[in-house]
Amino acid sequence: MNTKILNYLETRKFFLITMLSIIAGIFTGLIFQEKTNIILPLGKIFINLTFTVVTPLIFFSVSSSIANITSITSAKRTILNSVFVFLSMSLMASMFMMLALKIFPFMNNISIFNTDKQYVMEVSILDNVVSAFTKSNFAGLLSVNGILPLIIFSVFFGLSARYMGEKSSEVKRTLKNFEILTFKMIGFLKYYAPLGLFACLSYYFGNYSENFSFPLIRAIIGFYLCSIVFAIIFYTGYAYISAGMDGVRSLKHVFFPAANAFATNSSLATIPVNFLSADEMNIPKSVSNITLPFGGIVHLDGTSMATVLEVLLVSSLFGVDMSGFSNNIMLLLFAVLAPLVSYGIPGGGNLMLQSIMVKYFNLPLESF
Repeated sequence: MNTKILNYLETRKFFLITMLSIIAGIFTGLIFQEKTNIILPLGKIFINLTFTVVTPLIFFSVSSSIANITSITSAKRTILNSVFVFLSMSLMASMFMMLALKIFPFMNNISIFNTDKQYVMEVSILDNVVSAFTKSNFAGLLSVNGILPLIIFSVFFGLSARYMGEKSSEVKRTLKNFEILTFKMIGFLKYYAPLGLFACLSYYFGNYSENFSFPLIRAIIGFYLCSIVFAIIFYTGYAYISAGMDGVRSLKHVFFPAANAFATNSSLATIPVNFLSADEMNIPKSVSNITLPFGGIVHLDGTSMATVLEVLLVSSLFGVDMSGFSNNIMLLLFAVLAPLVSYGIPGGGNLMLQSIMVKYFNLPLESF
């Protein structure tokens, strides 16, 4: 075999193994269907291990970066730029989905439910904002439901370590050592990823591939097509603006995090592999250690796009009129802020988001 081919296979070995495990998982699920339940524990082990390592990873990486950063002004600029980029991309993702649904109205005339509107229990938006940014006790920071408060706590911890006088250097060194330790854990977890992804995808495609109604199939296909087109246009464009063709070429490192996100349905579970990809792209730790944990909470373009799709799909199914300028503005605002509620956690985060959505847009209770 050609030496160049052998060298390529060697350097891209993990990429190829991961891709094959994903393809094998999908086809295994489609062929064996519910029989794939027997291997679901292998997938759950992967997800649980990932969520377990996320908390210490975020704490040590963020606090160490803040404590060891040479310029607070630089850290402030990184955070402000990140917030601007994250919110801008979420807004563009929401607007792109709304435009796509206008141009390709694949959800028109699918009203299949005739039901009177019912009101759900009051959901306090302010209470949800408070709980999103703070927790009532320290134990609440150690859960994946408290990631954003943990990031805020880690920033304060790092700042305190930075300004604690003569003991500062000792604490900084300790934080840095623990940061290295958590990254080593991620390195070991990476080798289990192909098996974990295989098990997760086998289960999903084995149990849910035949349970969709036709409108939902159309919505899912439309969502993935829009997501792919959005990623190609906007992410490639942003990469080019940021670093020219080097930025575009760096998108090859996106595959593994994307596969992990697809299989786990969680941006938080993808944070560890995002760190690995950031290292491969030679992104400075002072940047990645701050932006990646924060981005795992608020930079959820898929959530913003899905929110637009869900609201318009449900309103169409139940015959609720969502046309009009004011409704479109409300939908855009809700879609941009949706990541703060959904948290990137599969299950609970989405339920919280959808319960608020039903109340916010005065949708029928059945739409939940």
